[in-house]
Amino acid sequence: PGQGLPGWPSGRLAREGVLGRPLLGLCQTLWCRDMKYYSNQFKGKWSTEQGGASVTLGIHALDSFLWVMDEWEEVRADYATLNHDIEVDDVAVAIIRFSSGARASLVNSSCSPREETYLRWDFQKATVELRAHYEYRNKNWTFTLPQGAADQEPLRQWQSLQEDLPNR
Repeated sequence: PGQGLPGWPSGRLAREGVLGRPLLGLCQTLWCRDMKYYSNQFKGKWSTEQGGASVTLGIHALDSFLWVMDEWEEVRADYATLNHDIEVDDVAVAIIRFSSGARASLVNSSCSPREETYLRWDFQKATVELRAHYEYRNKNWTFTLPQGAADQEPLRQWQSLQEDLPNR
């Protein structure tokens, strides 16, 4: 993974320690699915999907999010079916504790009218964010140094990332 995932410029810098240690993260997949979506005989059932919003919608963002973080040690979660007549959940939330001590919040939903995938990592030296829906490119990322930061090297390295491969 040292090269990073396509469309994930933060991955390489995080893995190389340029950004410092991860401290806090947010991983949110907030999408909207109507009952027509769930009318497919395979959708919304434990026997065919084996889960709800996290398994069917949020799994890809979560996988990439966790790739940037270190090993997780504890997960506390809750889920519910709030808006659809289905067997599985349509909302799930979790708090994750990582081996480094970092924490993360995870939110997945299939009942959020303003759809967005939002990922955020707060490292010791910078905050890296992604706002998108399904597909994204480098333009969907933001990079922020702490106010008044003397060390500008993380920003220089971020700005030097040229490859712009979309996720697919």
